[in-house]
Amino acid sequence: MFRKFAVSNVVRIMVVAVSIPLLAACTSEQRLSWSPDGKVLAVIGTDGLRISTDGGMHLSEPVDASAGLLSWFGDSKRLLVVSSSGAKPWDEVQKKIDKTEMDKIKGCARHLKEALEACNGNYVKCREILRKNNIASDYVPEALHYLRATDDEAMTKILGSNWHALQLPETQVVSLKIGELAKDSLDLKNTIFTTPKAMESAKVREVKDRFIKSSITNLPEHFNTKWEVTNH
Repeated sequence: MFRKFAVSNVVRIMVVAVSIPLLAACTSEQRLSWSPDGKVLAVIGTDGLRISTDGGMHLSEPVDASAGLLSWFGDSKRLLVVSSSGAKPWDEVQKKIDKTEMDKIKGCARHLKEALEACNGNYVKCREILRKNNIASDYVPEALHYLRATDDEAMTKILGSNWHALQLPETQVVSLKIGELAKDSLDLKNTIFTTPKAMESAKVREVKDRFIKSSITNLPEHFNTKWEVTNH
């Protein structure tokens, strides 16, 4: 599914971020990668992301301890880094993720509550209602956290004791960052997107002459790019 964010008419950068669980499931190419010009090596080890500018002979100090995925831009000067915070309490997660993501969670929570009310708390029937109404279920885990935090009494009336017996999954903050090479290390100041959804892969490639959509908003003005994100 493609969503739109337009900034430039010249070069489009495509970030493919697949929301299937676990950063640890990524391919080896996304944990060890040479820049396109072959001069810089980026490595994700047990202590995080390191950079080498001398053919791998020496590595920088860890740049991002929570990095899980990486992909070079074509200019060999910038690197897309996906980082995960690990398990975090929901009240922390909701403060850090992008507003667009929070809006999706709130929307999913509203539809989920309405569906559960309509089917007297039967989740199997509720799921069918969501499907028939084309309500995305991607954000159901986060929506349940949101409902427990904001509408606990109403959900207890709908589901009874089953509501509090329900063990909710862990939540996390996943950040997409752009790092720029600086001397023998990487400057990771620019976070472009934060989501609670895990990612399996993240790739950057040039896309020309296409008008595309993206859920990524509020990019810094100096990024002369157009973003395209796909969630599978």
